[in-house]
Amino acid sequence: SGHGVATLDGRIYVFGGAKNSGGYRVYNPLIDAWEAMSGTMPATRSYGFRAVAVEDNIYLFGGLRAGLPVDEVIVLDSQTSSWSIKTSMPDVRYNIGGAIWNNAVYLFGGRKQGANELATVWRYDLLLDPR
Repeated sequence: SGHGVATLDGRIYVFGGAKNSGGYRVYNPLIDAWEAMSGTMPATRSYGFRAVAVEDNIYLFGGLRAGLPVDEVIVLDSQTSSWSIKTSMPDVRYNIGGAIWNNAVYLFGGRKQGANELATVWRYDLLLDPR
C-alpha cells in the first residue's frame, strides 16, 4: 500500500510502498507483464509521496522515510533509468496532491509531522530547475 504511481509511454510505473521503500517496477499492460527495474531510488521513501510524469521523466515529491516526512524531489529519467536529485520543496510533506500544468507541477496540501491536513499550494517550475 501507499505506492506512488505514474503512467508514461503506455507503461505504469509503481514506486515504493509500505513494504518496498527503495525500488520500483514497471507494468506493461500490452503484454500483461511486470519488469523489475535495476537500481534503487537515491532518496528512498516508503509511502505518501506524489509521482508526476513529465515528458520522459517521473518526478517524486515528498513522502515518508522511516516514518518521517521529507522535502526531497527526485527524478527518474525513463530513457536511461537514471535518477537525479532536484531542488527540495519549501518544507516537508507527505500525502501531497499534485498536477502538471503549463510547464509547472502544482503541489496541493498534504501533511507534515504532527500537523493536520494543510491548505498550501506550491508551484514547482520545471524550466527553472535544470539540476
